[in-house]
Amino acid sequence: MTRPTLPAGSTLRQAASAMLHSLDPAAFARDALSFTLDPWQSDLVRKMASGEAKRAITVCSRQSGKSTTAAVLAAHTAAYHPGSLTVLLAPTLRQSTELYAKSAAFLRMVPGIKLAQDSATACKLTNGSRIVSLPGEAAGIRGFSAPALVVVDEAAFVPEDGGLFDAVLPMLAVSNGSLLLLSTPNGRQGFFYDVWEDPGDDWLRIGVPWQQCPRITPEFIEEQRRINGPRYVAVEFELAFAEASGQWFDDAAITAIIDPNLPRLSLAF
Repeated sequence: MTRPTLPAGSTLRQAASAMLHSLDPAAFARDALSFTLDPWQSDLVRKMASGEAKRAITVCSRQSGKSTTAAVLAAHTAAYHPGSLTVLLAPTLRQSTELYAKSAAFLRMVPGIKLAQDSATACKLTNGSRIVSLPGEAAGIRGFSAPALVVVDEAAFVPEDGGLFDAVLPMLAVSNGSLLLLSTPNGRQGFFYDVWEDPGDDWLRIGVPWQQCPRITPEFIEEQRRINGPRYVAVEFELAFAEASGQWFDDAAITAIIDPNLPRLSLAF
């Protein structure tokens, strides 16, 4: 991170504010973007911006503000890391461009930030930083190198056969960049679920049920429970990793028929 460039004649207060914003994305959101992040959002963006967390995974309730959180972090990275590349990914291009649109809109609100190039899927700032949105496929990201930040929105829904995470992780190893995964649950399957359940401490893990979002009321949750059923509420708002959609047998039934005393089958030919 570099010291922010200030216009000639800036006051000491303005200089202090600019320095604070460069160091604290939560203060940046509050002062430059005119909204206050929820406590979990502030914790996440601060730890990622400071480098305390290089890998973070967040399992979120619907409408908890996860995309807004990612957009703040993307905008902050582009603004205060000149020449940096931020890559925004999602299962589809439509989803990733929605996240990009929020990030670019935030940048347009910041005094002194100018977009030299601005399209529906990418922008370049006058400080040389870029934000690019892409669909969650390995083939689409292999041409990009040394990203400072990669965000994968709705990461639990990225198709496993696309090879996305196999392509992203080596790219980050070279750049020492940061990776943020955000999603609602999508069954006990795939890379997102495996990382969430991994007992290791190399990932920052944050769970955000609906109770941590002051904009979601108990009355709304009860309405959803009546209309869509308890399983829907458990998965979409209470972070339950239920059996995958379309799974013929539930996990308990599969586990019950496994005999741990049988010898392991060798697949060698």
